[in-house]
Amino acid sequence: MAMEARRLLRAKLPALKKPNDAIHLASAVWHDIEIFHTFDRDDLLPLNGIVKAQNGNPILVCKPPERPPPEQPKLPFGEGQ
Repeated sequence: MAMEARRLLRAKLPALKKPNDAIHLASAVWHDIEIFHTFDRDDLLPLNGIVKAQNGNPILVCKPPERPPPEQPKLPFGEGQ
C-alpha cells in the first residue's frame, strides 16, 4: 500500500498534496472501494473518477451524505429529575 501511495503522490495529481491523503486513497485503491468520502475541505474532490481501484473501476470521491440529527427520546413528564 505504501508503494501505491508513493505512486499516487508522484503522479502529480494537483489535488493530492498531503502524504496522509495519499495513504488513505491508496487504501481505497487496494481494497476496491467504490466511494471514497472526504471530510477535508474540498481538497480531494477534484480526484473524483480520476483514481481507479485495482479492479479498474473509477473511485467516486465525494462528501459524505448529510444525516439528520438523531431524535432525542421523549421522557415522560417528571422522569429524570
